[in-house]
Amino acid sequence: MSDTPETDAMRKLTWKSSQPPVNPIPGEFAKKLERERDQAREALREAIQFRDTTLSGYDLDAWLKAAGLKP
Repeated sequence: MSDTPETDAMRKLTWKSSQPPVNPIPGEFAKKLERERDQAREALREAIQFRDTTLSGYDLDAWLKAAGLKP
C-alpha cells in the first residue's frame, strides 16, 4: 500500500535499524498511520460493495470464460 510521503519517511526512520527504536513512535505519527489504514479499509469495503452490487446478476465464471480469462 502506498502511504503519504511523510509517513513513508517517518516509517523508514523508525524501522530502519535492526535494533528496537530508543524513542517510542510519536503519537501524532501513529494517528496518521491509523487514519491511512482506516481510509484503506473503507476504500476496500466500498470496492467490495460495488463489485457485489455490480456483478450480483451475472454469472462470473461464464463472463470470465467469454472474455478468455478462464479456461
